[in-house]
Amino acid sequence: MLIKKCNLYGKDRSYKNCNKMNNMNRLIIFLCYFIFPFCIVSCIDDELIKQKVTKCGVTINVQDFKNENNVTRSLLTPGEQGTTFEWEKDDVVAVYSAAKGMTNFFIDEASISEDKSTADFYGSGFSLSPTSTYYAFYPYGSGQALDKCAIPVNFKYQKQYSNGDFSDLGNFDYMCASGISDENSHVGFTFNHLGCVVEYKITIPKTAVYNKIRLELNSDDMSLIKSGIVNLTEPEPKIIQNEDERKDSILSVILNGTEGLKLTQDSIMTVYMMMAPQDLSGMKLTIRLVDVDQNWYSASVNGKNMKAGYTYHYTISQSGDGGFTGSGSGLPDDEELVLEKMSTFTPPIYNYLEDFAYEDNILYAVGNNGILKIDYSNYSVPYLLEFNDITDTGERGRGICVNGDYLYVSMRQNTGGLDETKKPDIRLDFESNISKFTSSNPNQSNTDICNNEVVNNFFKRLFLCSEDPSLFNIVYVYKAANVDGGYKNSILLSDGSGSSLSLCSNTYSTKEEALSSLQSLYTLKTGDYCLVNWSIIPEGKNIFRSVVFDSNQIINDTGITNNTLCNMFFQELRITSKNPSMFNRLYLYKAYYTGGVYRNSISFSDGAGTNLSFIGTSYSTEEEALAALTDEYVTLNGDYCKVDWSVLTESCNIIRDLSIEIQLGEFDEYLANGNISISETGSPCPNIGVFSASLISGNSVQNDDFAILSKKIGKTSSNAEMSLWVNAQNIGNSDIYLPLLQTAKGEEFSIVIIPGSSGFSFGIAEGDESSRHIIASSNTTFEIGEWYNLKIVINSTVSSLYWREPECGEWNIFLEANLSQSNEYSSLLLGMRTLSSNVEILVDDYYYHPTDIDQVSYINGKLIVANKSNLDVLTEYNLDLKGTDIYIYNNHLILNCLRGFNIYDISNPVKPILKFSHRDYDYTEYQGADFFTVSGRDYMAVSNYTRGLSIWDITEMSNPTCVAKKTFEGLTAEDGTPLQGTGYSFDIKVDYPYVYSTWANNTPYMNTAYWHIGLLTYDISNFSNITMKLTEIPPSDRYSITTDGDKRPTRIAKLGKRLILNNSNKGISVFNANSAPTIYYEGTIGTNDDASTNPIYVTTDGKIFVGDNEIHLFMPVR
Repeated sequence: MLIKKCNLYGKDRSYKNCNKMNNMNRLIIFLCYFIFPFCIVSCIDDELIKQKVTKCGVTINVQDFKNENNVTRSLLTPGEQGTTFEWEKDDVVAVYSAAKGMTNFFIDEASISEDKSTADFYGSGFSLSPTSTYYAFYPYGSGQALDKCAIPVNFKYQKQYSNGDFSDLGNFDYMCASGISDENSHVGFTFNHLGCVVEYKITIPKTAVYNKIRLELNSDDMSLIKSGIVNLTEPEPKIIQNEDERKDSILSVILNGTEGLKLTQDSIMTVYMMMAPQDLSGMKLTIRLVDVDQNWYSASVNGKNMKAGYTYHYTISQSGDGGFTGSGSGLPDDEELVLEKMSTFTPPIYNYLEDFAYEDNILYAVGNNGILKIDYSNYSVPYLLEFNDITDTGERGRGICVNGDYLYVSMRQNTGGLDETKKPDIRLDFESNISKFTSSNPNQSNTDICNNEVVNNFFKRLFLCSEDPSLFNIVYVYKAANVDGGYKNSILLSDGSGSSLSLCSNTYSTKEEALSSLQSLYTLKTGDYCLVNWSIIPEGKNIFRSVVFDSNQIINDTGITNNTLCNMFFQELRITSKNPSMFNRLYLYKAYYTGGVYRNSISFSDGAGTNLSFIGTSYSTEEEALAALTDEYVTLNGDYCKVDWSVLTESCNIIRDLSIEIQLGEFDEYLANGNISISETGSPCPNIGVFSASLISGNSVQNDDFAILSKKIGKTSSNAEMSLWVNAQNIGNSDIYLPLLQTAKGEEFSIVIIPGSSGFSFGIAEGDESSRHIIASSNTTFEIGEWYNLKIVINSTVSSLYWREPECGEWNIFLEANLSQSNEYSSLLLGMRTLSSNVEILVDDYYYHPTDIDQVSYINGKLIVANKSNLDVLTEYNLDLKGTDIYIYNNHLILNCLRGFNIYDISNPVKPILKFSHRDYDYTEYQGADFFTVSGRDYMAVSNYTRGLSIWDITEMSNPTCVAKKTFEGLTAEDGTPLQGTGYSFDIKVDYPYVYSTWANNTPYMNTAYWHIGLLTYDISNFSNITMKLTEIPPSDRYSITTDGDKRPTRIAKLGKRLILNNSNKGISVFNANSAPTIYYEGTIGTNDDASTNPIYVTTDGKIFVGDNEIHLFMPVR
């Protein structure tokens, strides 16, 4: 009987153990026969039968299995020739060098002999050397372990597809060998079996469909070895049980997957099982036969000392000694989950999948090429019903859920975090939390400080506080000037009568030394400093006479901090994630050598543990560090700085007693008069951020009162497009002008809030101070106290005004006006002019772009409502945030995003109404969520990416409140060691009082002792004292793809008391929570070696959908 070993990486079979090396298609010929009805064996000569394979310096001898009594050959033999091994194409053997690592030796198909007993193998990684030690392991497979001292083996998930079928045994027949090459670089390997074979010959007690046979060890002191590692360098390699393996003492063989085998009463069934060697003598074993309805029959047998390379036999009759003595119905959930792959569906076009929804045998899938609707009525042959690519270039569908006749899809741009493919030229989000603007410009450079053009250009900035600048009329600038035999660099201010101020004076022995020592910044202990441009000054002595300095320009040193160096270094500074006034220290490292590396750093600190870092990177050489410097940095939270590294003359600069006052935020200038003011303390719009601009008039307002912020537009244009959010809190009785654009001549373009009897309307105005007037007004009435998103489009002499509601659906045009002339706009404005007292107008998220603002704003995400039947898009809402997961709960839609979440009322399912939006001050991602009810209140638990877990009371959907947060602080690995780097959590499931979450740390730690991935369990029984514990995927089962985007695992599904996580190219990993909070890892089941597993979805009837670029349907074997 010729049976080929199953190729578990193909699409024909369902399962693989990710630890198994199984590309070798070894064929084993077994002749199975028995003489006695009980546990007996035949007597056959025990001489080892060996077959030899040679090529490229490799000779392989394979020992035959011996029978358990050590006298006869195995019964698994075809007559006198013993067990015969036959080589076929694609066979591979792993060969390890004592020094060079591992390579795979491939079979040369053309060299296979006629009787298939010999073949040539060739190495792919290194050639053999003379008199060297080598180790070999078989079978070789994708992801072969590189460590020859810890090769994983696994005996889980064994299968048999028919009575007497042993085709699966080859997947578990692990073998190894070692040898020393001769002077001709030949090495001989004698493969020894690491496992043993157990044969069960069972008389069927009742006609039924049977799907499992279990071997159970009844002992409190030891357990069956189901997985372990092998050290090939040991003199006699053997399987060492994994220390972290759960000791449940059950090994199973699944009979024909989910269908089982129909067997008639009194017929004989033969089942084969591979096991790890183990001395079970003196132990009681139970052999349990189970049918598809979980009826079972058990027999008690004696254990044996099971040795590697041997076969053992048990015969079970209906009754009597060695026969079935027990029966019952129902099995506890006490062994590993076994899955059968039912089908694999390949989308018509490549579609890396993100999420699933399922209803009435229909699967809805979403990914980077839109929505798929797939019929699974015949789950073994799914077929596509509908497909709609709703994505634009650079975006993907991220989440999907179904409710009634509709699908709801969250969309996002493909860029990570805060990165964007496009954005407006100017984006003002008012997140500096400035309570009072001051009319100054901290970055204003010193221009025209005197009457001499060369001096003006030389001094990029000059500040004098120890002397009156107007006293000096001569400037001496020496650049490597030859003075008294040396070369001098000098900057000296003089009055010509003996009084002077030296800003720089150094003499060098050579001109080259002098030139190389020139600096851009010079400071004095008195606080005087200058920032200069040496490139415009010729070498030698340069003397400028009759200089008249403007003291106002020189002494006015307004800056963002109280430190001169800091003010010179920061050209622009915008801190929005934290209150900047909290920081009192600044660390500036410029290729600073510390701890054996060269470090660049810009880091603020409050001295008590709170920090804000723009950059903190180490390099192996000074050259690398200096080459890596740039002039702009952005944090993950959106903080921004533009810097001038040239002002740092030292590599280590620590500034203490720092005081920061960001006076203008994102603007260039603030002008105000009278009783009108602007702050950034208003409540936010439902877009991004936690603040807005608040424009307020006081109790008594005069005709010329105003407050206006301005920001220069990079390039003047007669075309302009803007969008902004407006909320009229209090409006009074007089018109309220909100200037938005200004020309170089001072003419303004404004929108006007016109009070009415039941709200207000908008108008458009233009003109300068003397001619400002309304040129058009609308009839549309807007409500006081509500947010509206506006868009203004100016195309030369035509202006158009659009509006939309907070959901950000389609724009509604409601006002057009012809301007008196075409204007070249030079500045963006935000301000207010009105005669009404006690007015408050909130403005937020103000964007400017010369043209096509809809192509650069509100493109980061979308909320899509689609027809479930034909997938047509019915509603599309635009988001400035990237959507993540999406859920239906209590007739509300919850949409998570990278900076918060939205809640929509879906009473009208086609037109969701935004009821609530939450945004965090610090950048926080809201990923997966789950819902639970305790004591009559509804809660949402959310995975917050690097920030852990948050729990929200959503009993009142229009006003959720955060009731608990838990970061990863204090989390340890299973062995108690502290975890290194950043932790990542993406998805969660709740089984109160436990929350189960995916967890991984930084990808750079992959394949090191610092890399940990697995299942994080939170105990939330006490919201005030949440505890957590990590259960890890063992190193042997962790994925190997290093360029996989988010750190896997990122998805979690719940099947009964089991949690299933995606494990990238290794497939899906299973954890058992039957005894929570004690969690144990069951194992990893392969899906598709060539792709990274992503979404996992479990239906109410137990179907398991797993997605990558295909969709794999699994069903548990009951």
